[in-house]
Amino acid sequence: MARKPAYVAIAESLRNRIEDHTYKPGDRLPAERELVDEFGVARMTIRHALDLLQLEGLIDRKRGRTGGTFVRAVPPMLELTKLDEVGTQLTALEVEHSHEIVSQGLVPAQPPVAAAFSIDSGDDVFRVEIVRLISGVPAILETTYVRSEMSLQETLANELQADVEKREDVITPGVATEDERIRLGIASATQVLRVTRTTYLEDGSVAALSFLVIRPDLAHVKVVTERPGQKRPRQKRS
Repeated sequence: MARKPAYVAIAESLRNRIEDHTYKPGDRLPAERELVDEFGVARMTIRHALDLLQLEGLIDRKRGRTGGTFVRAVPPMLELTKLDEVGTQLTALEVEHSHEIVSQGLVPAQPPVAAAFSIDSGDDVFRVEIVRLISGVPAILETTYVRSEMSLQETLANELQADVEKREDVITPGVATEDERIRLGIASATQVLRVTRTTYLEDGSVAALSFLVIRPDLAHVKVVTERPGQKRPRQKRS
């Protein structure tokens, strides 16, 4: 079997240190000359190894007097197949997060929203727009619609959780609109992940319709598929 190129082996060694938290998010990696001494290779080989890690999104390289190579924070992994709300998952992952309410109140239901709730277009629904921040940085724009009799407190506190039977998520990639760019503080032509989430109660009615716009550089998503008939135990509410 052919030996790995030296830069690949070095990148693997450094990657392992990042994954086992020898080097934690925000830590500065040893200087290139220190890595040259440690691995006994040329500086160009070290640079090739660091190039690999940068392409994988594991490190950032900064120039200047306070520059260097730093471990990037690994974006939290949100599981869309869980019934838990985004905020609940971020708390469970011990991720620093908060939210800001952009707007709230009754609005006329547009056709897609009206269809979801089986009401007439123009009927009142309650809408709340939230920006979720991860480590103080806007990461997710979340717009949720519920029936007009629901309150903001019930929406944010997720009082319906006990009666939620399932959620359906439709995931599509896209480019941020001008309004989304402003809300999330991102540049034009930035790719985002869109999630349309429909939450159903045990009686089959729609409890909430949510539209999420996620910055993929700050939050990742995953979907877990299980064998038919297998059901995860419902998590108790605290």
